[in-house]
Amino acid sequence: MRILHVTNAYPSCNYNEHPSYGIFIKEQIDSLIKKGIDCRIIYIDARTKGKLQYLRKVSDIKKQSKDCDLVHCHHTYSGFVTKFLARPELPVITSFMSPRGTEGRDEKFIIIKKFLHDYVRNGSTCFIVKEDPSREKEHPGKGFYVPNGVDMQLFKEIPRPQSWNVLNILPKTYLLFCSGRSITRPEKRYDLFKQTKERVRQKTGTQVEELLLVGQKRYLAPHFFNAASVHVLTSDYEGSPNSVKEALACNIPIVSTNVGNVKKMIDTIDGCFVGESHHHDELADLVLKALEYDRINGRDELIRQGLDMESVADKIIKIYEHAIGEHHLLPFPQAV
Repeated sequence: MRILHVTNAYPSCNYNEHPSYGIFIKEQIDSLIKKGIDCRIIYIDARTKGKLQYLRKVSDIKKQSKDCDLVHCHHTYSGFVTKFLARPELPVITSFMSPRGTEGRDEKFIIIKKFLHDYVRNGSTCFIVKEDPSREKEHPGKGFYVPNGVDMQLFKEIPRPQSWNVLNILPKTYLLFCSGRSITRPEKRYDLFKQTKERVRQKTGTQVEELLLVGQKRYLAPHFFNAASVHVLTSDYEGSPNSVKEALACNIPIVSTNVGNVKKMIDTIDGCFVGESHHHDELADLVLKALEYDRINGRDELIRQGLDMESVADKIIKIYEHAIGEHHLLPFPQAV
């Protein structure tokens, strides 16, 4: 099976400001290659080369899709360019990175985003969402709930002193904040994270410190999780945040706002807590509870939910087979 992946997020040596930009897409593609899938990649680098890159890549998509079985688009814009400009004569699957119409705070932008999302969703042979399993019931045989998987070999439990040493930081109680590209992304709410940290300090009288996983090389990421006592996610919205799954793989306690599929992932795990108010007082109280746990049983829960990289790759392959008319070989993937 030969798949053409079209993506506007991918790790690139030309983008030094964020060496892990789109790493979760690369890791997903790598997991498919390990399963024997022949994968080709078209990277639309609109971030550094401008929005015209979408139009410049149309001819490449047309050419490279001719001898492929299916096109897998990552993100709404990639799906739009592929399905409605390149128009390949083969099945198209679109993976949506975030909930419908949530990216950005400008009302006009959100309306446009919702329109594009629905336009691409309706035109795709199948689509994949990360945050809401109910979309499978709403669009049977077309919509599939498949959050990104986590690399369980990379993200694992490491002795905390060892990670402190690798990161060259002092032994302290750290709260971990993650934002892949930039600390200033408004939806990640670094301001709320800081308020939560300060409230924890006030309540305990101890110097709880922040640890920022932003724009770091991938090999260092597991050490950031293991160096921290709690991963605190304060976002206004998410799809299926990769940092939560990576924290689970490292057995690190988690406190999060109620966004995306976080509650579904961690609700049954002792030492993990989801707030409801997006208020620093509530989040601080939950952090205090989480600090009572040194480690959690996150890895077993990830495997139970089928969120390890290998299980997710198997689900995606089944969707490919379904989309190209071979679904009689395997049953439809089911939501967990």
